Amino acid sequence: MTEGAIRIVHQTSHLFPRPVEVGEIEVCLEPLGASFHQVVVTPIAAEESRWHDAFGNPRKRLLVRGPFERLEVTAVSTVPRRPDGAWRERFASLVSRDGLVAPSPRVPHLVATRDFAREVLVGATLRERLVSFVEALARSATFDTAATDVDTPLERFVATRRGVCQDF
Repeated sequence: MTEGAIRIVHQTSHLFPRPVEVGEIEVCLEPLGASFHQVVVTPIAAEESRWHDAFGNPRKRLLVRGPFERLEVTAVSTVPRRPDGAWRERFASLVSRDGLVAPSPRVPHLVATRDFAREVLVGATLRERLVSFVEALARSATFDTAATDVDTPLERFVATRRGVCQDF
């Protein structure tokens, strides 16, 4: 490995309850700017295709023919270290908050949520504000598996401050 590089190893193993005849998987495991990258799939893929998504991330689709009961994916990458902030310049044109701020049926704009955010968002940088928000949410909410489910409206979580992972 080269000086100042980071080696990344990702391993996923899945055991199926019964033999699988054909499996298609899509992986997004190749870091941008990797000087070395390899994905090994067991059993060996019969077909493979590559493309880049809208954000420029390399993707790979693999077709595995069976029968097989276990699927293993191992990705090994070497990524050079960049000076702090170098990524900001490269990806500034790709980053847009526009798609993240509009209300939706599942995540409406709520006065209570806005007020909570204004109260806890302290710090100069985006990172500091995010850390402040997450810490305040963790302090003020309780993990409760009986409080919500996937269809619980956001208003209920905000009112009770009880819920599960998707609520936080």
